[in-house]
Amino acid sequence: MDRDRREEEDDVDRRELLRLLALSTATAADPERVVHALRVLRKGEVDRAWLDDASYLTRALVRAYPGVRPGDLLPRVRAHLDRLERPRSRALPWRARTRLARTTCETAALGGWLAFTLTRWGEARALLELAITRARETDEPGLVSQALTLASALDSSIPLGGSSPSPGAQLRLREAIALGRRGVVGSISRAWMYARLAEERATTRDEEGFHRALLTAHRALEAPRDERDYERFLSLDAFLAYLLDEDALQGYQGIGLALLGSGDEALALLGGALAKAHDPLQRAALHTELARAYALVGEPEEGIAHAHRALDLSSELGAPLRARRLEGVASSLTRYDAMGVRELGDRLRALS
Repeated sequence: MDRDRREEEDDVDRRELLRLLALSTATAADPERVVHALRVLRKGEVDRAWLDDASYLTRALVRAYPGVRPGDLLPRVRAHLDRLERPRSRALPWRARTRLARTTCETAALGGWLAFTLTRWGEARALLELAITRARETDEPGLVSQALTLASALDSSIPLGGSSPSPGAQLRLREAIALGRRGVVGSISRAWMYARLAEERATTRDEEGFHRALLTAHRALEAPRDERDYERFLSLDAFLAYLLDEDALQGYQGIGLALLGSGDEALALLGGALAKAHDPLQRAALHTELARAYALVGEPEEGIAHAHRALDLSSELGAPLRARRLEGVASSLTRYDAMGVRELGDRLRALS
């Protein structure tokens, strides 16, 4: 009975995964290879072919990210993660166990970030902590560094529109940077790490530290990219590549400048980044930060307009993270007696 139910669940997962892969705006994974991989994993014998196919499915899920709603993709990631965790009770050779831990880490990290964008805080924390745990089992400092950088957002006040220092986030980032120096980390991951550090430095009003971290992030993105990075860290580096480029980094710089009180400069950078951004989640983030920056310089009407656009995009994507972040931004607009402040507040309350 359990076997029949599991086969039925696997069949549903296969059909849904293929549907999502067809919706993705990125280069699609091979549907026949996906079906073959699911069949191999169902057998449960953890050998080299099983591990190859497990890794391939994680890469397929990463490729599905562009154009697929986080709420649709997350269940498929969780189903794959369940498949990866099943063999852990068996006695596996060290090499197989290490490789399994690595693929599990990458899958859990992807799932944790999707849950984070959906504001499922408990699920996001559980998945990202699992990613860190499995990364530590691989004895790969670079992989641990990547997982810690992603998890640092959970301890930050910034995603909810706050601006207060976050000691927990800074601790994770300091460990991530130290481990990144010891291990192999792709240029995208290094840039992401220092962009996050720049944000956190801005919350402490450490202007020099902010600019130093941001410069390091820019240099990492400008460095020649070794395509082998995408083989070593294909899942996480490829995923981060969807989220971070020079235009997105301008957004990080604008956020930091707004936190440091340089509103006019922040507006120029954020507006330029928005004009070039194509990813809907990035656009929602930039509209949110423009709302914050306009509130900072005393132009609440513009701030409210950007806040509504961020909410529109968030609703379309089924990703309420921006709505939660806007709650903090909206609180900075309430000191203005501007038309639309109450309407924005009502809209945010309806979503909470």
